[in-house]
Amino acid sequence: MSNTSHPFEFPPPVIPDALFNGIAPKLANLELIGCNISWKSPLLKALQTLHILRPSEEARPTLEDWLDALNEMSQLKTLTLHSSTPVAFDDDMLISEPRRAVTLPSLTRFNISASAKDCALALAHLVLPALICLQVAAKSHDWDGEDLRLVIPHIARNAHGPQDTAPPQSIVLSGGRTDVDIFAWTVPDANDKVLDPVTLLRMAISARLFFSATTNGSWRDGTDTEIFDGMMAHLPMHTISGLLAQNHTPFSKEVWLRHSPRLAMLKLVRLARTSVKPFRQMLAEDAPPGSPLRLPPLTNLILDDVSLTALRTYHLRDMLIKRKD
Repeated sequence: MSNTSHPFEFPPPVIPDALFNGIAPKLANLELIGCNISWKSPLLKALQTLHILRPSEEARPTLEDWLDALNEMSQLKTLTLHSSTPVAFDDDMLISEPRRAVTLPSLTRFNISASAKDCALALAHLVLPALICLQVAAKSHDWDGEDLRLVIPHIARNAHGPQDTAPPQSIVLSGGRTDVDIFAWTVPDANDKVLDPVTLLRMAISARLFFSATTNGSWRDGTDTEIFDGMMAHLPMHTISGLLAQNHTPFSKEVWLRHSPRLAMLKLVRLARTSVKPFRQMLAEDAPPGSPLRLPPLTNLILDDVSLTALRTYHLRDMLIKRKD
């Protein structure tokens, strides 16, 4: 069911609990756009697919009602919730260990869009042992991105598990002052198919992980870099064979230095113009004692829309050869 009315002109329709007398044993898929439904509704219990997008604010459930409802959805395979999860009113709800967690044993695809704190609250209370696709769109309301740091560990915890047939092998990093996007696939050549924003969005459907962070204004300087840094610190980067940094990805030399020792399987690096300089600065650094900075498997370096003089090309080649020794 979809409500195309303007939300300020008409109240959103409400799906009554008594619809179909509260009994719909063959109802497997339910999609509600701009409609309200109580999470206590018996219509939700036997679903395999549930999409709830943009209900009114007062229709968002309490944490306990939401967990009670999910506890009755053992057959659920696909769940999409846009501004439909419990609201994190109190920061203490995010800091303390959850008193209760619900396991969704059949859920393979989870798509959540909400504020960063609401996303963190929802993910902190879920155990998803069958998950093979996670999409998180988190809106940041902190100028320093502090609310995103709350959700990152929960995203990483669900980005790979024993249920996956392969580990993350390809990663795309994209973004700038007002947005950060991170994609990860369990196939080694996914980056090769990403040619522009259109193909990236097309490829997002097959991604094991898609994390999007946005803000209404702009973060303080360096926040976008810290978000990339924090996400990479929690993800299993040691299995990544292909890395693509596109658009205005704000990598820094320090980020490369911090994570390059974990990139032991990296074979392909593809960089947009803004990411080339910090990569060269990383290669020029002296390796710290006892922790050699090496990229031994690296066989392909692709620079998009970058012009290099012959001298800089030879210099870059020499630095790469040095790191492979």
